[in-house]
Amino acid sequence: MTRNQVDLEDLANYLVYFFFSFLSFEWMQKDIPVIGTDLNFELMTFSSPMQDITVTFPRLVLILSLGYLLWTNDLDWSAYTAFQVFAVVALVWMVISPPFVPIMYMIVSEYWFASIAAFFIQSVGFGAVMYWG
Repeated sequence: MTRNQVDLEDLANYLVYFFFSFLSFEWMQKDIPVIGTDLNFELMTFSSPMQDITVTFPRLVLILSLGYLLWTNDLDWSAYTAFQVFAVVALVWMVISPPFVPIMYMIVSEYWFASIAAFFIQSVGFGAVMYWG
């Protein structure tokens, strides 16, 4: 993969990212036919006196999708500019933030425009990282 190009493998990964973004924002429900459970199931729950933190399957897939994108681009970290590294770190933080930062979870779950804005920013960030290679 060279810089400033997108191949079919990256586009397929982008579709996976879109699908699981919709699931993580709970905009759609998708059941697994064989076991009859929702794809947005909880993997782990951390309990504290102030809140319960839930890690879900779609959020894990989103992080793995970003990792796969970085792995298939075949560029080492020294080839990335500081802004590109910032974009990757910010994208990872945006994906894992809602369960771990209560204020982000409240904003995204309570206000529909906040979840749309978060989805838009994540999607543009993923596309930029994909294009920058």
